[in-house]
Amino acid sequence: MVGTRMLRHLILTIVSLMIFISCGGPSTPSVENNALDGLTISIASGNGQFAPLNSAFTSPLVVEVSGTSDVSGIPVFFELSDTSAGATLAPVTILTDSFGRAQVTLSSLTDASTVTVNASLPNASVSKKVVFNLFVNGNATNWELSDLTGASTVAGTSFNLNIRALKAGAVVDTDFTGGKNLSFTTTATNAPDGTAPILPADGVYNFTAGVINTPVSATFF
Repeated sequence: MVGTRMLRHLILTIVSLMIFISCGGPSTPSVENNALDGLTISIASGNGQFAPLNSAFTSPLVVEVSGTSDVSGIPVFFELSDTSAGATLAPVTILTDSFGRAQVTLSSLTDASTVTVNASLPNASVSKKVVFNLFVNGNATNWELSDLTGASTVAGTSFNLNIRALKAGAVVDTDFTGGKNLSFTTTATNAPDGTAPILPADGVYNFTAGVINTPVSATFF
């Protein structure tokens, strides 16, 4: 009797093992792509602002997330870069609103500098980040770009641009001095053959008394 029970148990064990092997063992769930990887984050407003020392920047820093039908409730992480000593912002995560937008406000300190703020999607598995560049120095409020040739620009020919930082009333801000991190954009369209405008490279440019030390060049088609 005992021998019969042991035989039955052995047969059942072998059958169970055969079923396990034939099914390939327990299935491994497939790893789906992170849904956030397909989203896009872009700057909506607030980039390139000026602020005097010890004051608030006029406008909030606003980003917009797109790429899905429901853009609300997506975490966006804002933080100052390591070199941004001219302003204060505690690292913070903000959820997007129903329009896919998230924003923070920023105040300047006593150091004149370029302030860099990173905004990213922290839960994405690939880097999704935009960078705000703001300026703390004197009382400049906007830029003035002028063609140094003083003549009409010929399509396809590079030309040099002088850049000045202006205070209210279009007066040059002579306190605007040092290295400033600039980003260039244009509303110019591509040439009929698809050639895109050539803009100055984004990066740090030195200013003295409100005027760029070395003019930059651009080409329109």
